Amino acid sequence: MWESIRFVLFSSIESLAAFVLMTKLFRLRPMEYIWPALAVFLLMGLQSYFLRTELELSYIVPAASLLSFVLILTFVARVPIIWSAIIGAMGMFAYVAIQGIVILGGFGEYDSSMQYSRTGELIQLISSGLTFLIAYVLHQFKLGFIADFDSLRFRFEHIIVVVLVVSALIASAVVMYNNQLTHIIVFMAAASAILFYYALRKERASR
Repeated sequence: MWESIRFVLFSSIESLAAFVLMTKLFRLRPMEYIWPALAVFLLMGLQSYFLRTELELSYIVPAASLLSFVLILTFVARVPIIWSAIIGAMGMFAYVAIQGIVILGGFGEYDSSMQYSRTGELIQLISSGLTFLIAYVLHQFKLGFIADFDSLRFRFEHIIVVVLVVSALIASAVVMYNNQLTHIIVFMAAASAILFYYALRKERASR
């Protein structure tokens, strides 16, 4: 019982860190949506625990988490759904890449047993703390994309974006299933960079 409570708690902290990062990347105000977001993060933690322990489907957790982020951004923050997918994927992939670097730099390698251990919780806290710090820097220096989503609406390329995000989710499930840390870092960083470039191009095109 205590193990499941700890798992949900630290998973919720991770989700909050990823959410703050993705919103700050687009100059949104996460504190305006914090209470409904926290409720969803607790449900995400329970969902993640169930998928990992009961069904042994940990490699599909990123896809399930991204769907939850998209729902928050779409229905709570009122961001167009395609942009919600881009923002959610960029922030989540960036967080996973940060966590991979923390593991590689401080712990050498990742073992699946870590997710229920004190070491795993320490990794989650360090990763979340570092992510909050990056979000703080973005806020202090007013970095990130201007969140004028109405002028950045998609036309036919939304199909390409949907295919890109879905493909990235499928690929992330494959990478997670293989559990190769360096591959996870490279893939997540590359996926975030592609979405970052696309958002930057759309922002410049709107000027």
